[in-house]
Amino acid sequence: MTKKVSKKNLICLFPPRSGKENEKVDSKHALRSPSNKCEIHMPDENADWRMPAENADWQTLYDYLETSPWGPGLFGAPMDDKIRAILLRSIELAFKSEDKVKIAKSYRQLFYFCSEFNHPDTLEIGLSSVDLAVEAYGSLSAEVAEELAMVAVVYESRSEFEKALETRDASIKIFQNAGTDERFFEALEMAICSALDRGLGDKVEEYAKLGIQIVNERCKKGSAEYSENMEYFQEMLETAHEPPIPIEEKRNQLLAIFPALTKVIQGTGKK
Repeated sequence: MTKKVSKKNLICLFPPRSGKENEKVDSKHALRSPSNKCEIHMPDENADWRMPAENADWQTLYDYLETSPWGPGLFGAPMDDKIRAILLRSIELAFKSEDKVKIAKSYRQLFYFCSEFNHPDTLEIGLSSVDLAVEAYGSLSAEVAEELAMVAVVYESRSEFEKALETRDASIKIFQNAGTDERFFEALEMAICSALDRGLGDKVEEYAKLGIQIVNERCKKGSAEYSENMEYFQEMLETAHEPPIPIEEKRNQLLAIFPALTKVIQGTGKK
């Protein structure tokens, strides 16, 4: 059987480009340092973005960062000073409010944006973001699992694979009991993708068996959800110990599904 590339795993094949390493962002004092830089991608630096007013409240700033079309994951120009100021201002207002949920959400934004550029402070910010999520939501919450999943990606980008594996497994364990089944399956797919790339057949087998178990427990037999997930995890189990697929072959497989990704592939090759 020939391995297929899951449609959900685009991030494994098209990681964001690294930006320039600007001066450090102290995760403990970012709210006091509006001059600190953390670059973010925007799809069009000439676009007419509707910026929040300087005196906007926390919710307005957060909503803008959460929903604006220039957000992380898009390839384009670095953010300008206004965007950075909004990011840091939202953190400042969150701390002033002493609202743990607001603080956790604001730090998640900082972590999310910095991770797009492999910023030198990303890991420190990410670990702080995990701690703040624990304080706000509890250690076994889906929100904490999300932060751990992001930290695992950062560890992988630093070639700290053992820590990445440990962190990803902790995230999956929480997702198994918190959040939606769909998010749990997505987390397993990302873990399988990572393990496949590193030739960790035993881990792929472990993840695939867990996926099959949960599909049988929670998905209605005969449903599209059952069929799609079961097919994927069974295939991963059968091919767990095969050699990793070269990245170019993965991309070609994905292009057969999504031809429009040609421009994205070309963009990842630019410096």
